[in-house]
Amino acid sequence: MWKLLRYTILINISTMKNKKAIIAGHSKSAPGALCYDGSYEHDHTHTLQQMIVHEQTNALLMQGSSFYPVTDHEDLSLRSAVNLLNANKSIAGILDIHFNANMIGATGVEAIVHPHTSEENKQLAASMVYILAGIIGIPIRRREPERDYIYPSETPRGTLAIIDQTKAPAIIIEVCFLNENNMIRYRAKRKEVSQALRKLMFA
Repeated sequence: MWKLLRYTILINISTMKNKKAIIAGHSKSAPGALCYDGSYEHDHTHTLQQMIVHEQTNALLMQGSSFYPVTDHEDLSLRSAVNLLNANKSIAGILDIHFNANMIGATGVEAIVHPHTSEENKQLAASMVYILAGIIGIPIRRREPERDYIYPSETPRGTLAIIDQTKAPAIIIEVCFLNENNMIRYRAKRKEVSQALRKLMFA
């Protein structure tokens, strides 16, 4: 059964050769996990998404490059979102932004990729967690000692359609936990986090 999508989707912005989808996990109607301060996961995913898009737009304008207009679709069904991503054959990569639940004492940055994704996409996910962990000052959250990312089958749901059913290589980034310790650190470095993700996605 296809539930209402939890994302603000689809932000497409690019040079003609580097079109990416930047997805803000969750939406106003399905805001996700509750933060320690009463805000919701969607508040933080949407803000970070918009920061990345704004910075990339400005960078392209300064370079005199062409770019696709931003399109924003709220509350699509999960099936519609996957179909929209798959129908847009010029998308070269997908970044889905999330935050982990407000668990006392939990910490860390986490990335999720498909087990059969390209080595390049796995390396991109590994770079994201290393760089974000360094910026925020929290550890990388690993399930397996030899891997810097996990697979959808290792999540509580066992499958994630944005990864398992999309054609373009996708990464879900869990930036940090919504507890006080992690969020204070994140908020102090949010600008650096958005700049790092932009550079990694649009390199």
